[in-house]
Amino acid sequence: MWKQQGKPQLNTRIGIHTGEAIVGNLGSSERLNYTAIGDTINIASRLEGINKNYKTNIIVSEAVYEQIKHLFALRLIDCVIVKGRTQTSLLYELLSDDIRNLDFDLNLYRRHFEQGFTAYKQQQWDSALAAFADCLKIYPHDIIAPIFIARCHSYQTTPPAPDWNGVSM
Repeated sequence: MWKQQGKPQLNTRIGIHTGEAIVGNLGSSERLNYTAIGDTINIASRLEGINKNYKTNIIVSEAVYEQIKHLFALRLIDCVIVKGRTQTSLLYELLSDDIRNLDFDLNLYRRHFEQGFTAYKQQQWDSALAAFADCLKIYPHDIIAPIFIARCHSYQTTPPAPDWNGVSM
């Protein structure tokens, strides 16, 4: 939005997760700091860092996605194991506060991406490649589908272990 107004663009990365945390002034009478600590904060911090891998700005956890999916335009970007955790987590990119602000058909894109993602997890590389190629036809400036296309090509030449479940990181 700022770019269209001729203002300098502000690029930042944000990770959003929900849960319990300790927030407030912590420390001693000699050194007091307002901070937030806890597993929820650690996960949000990891999500913020994961943005670099996908060249995204705002990643939300599956827990946040479930709470806001009807209020914002979001898309699935991957299933990962966040550093310091053992369970898998679906990651979503927050694209806009209104689907009408997007310059592509998000619903059509989602259908093709989810088909590709399912095929990808089942190691059906050709089907996954076709679906991700369709994503690029719908949204030519996409940065996520090319990541999966590259992974599929890589796995075609060097297949993952038979027990691989499609999780990255």
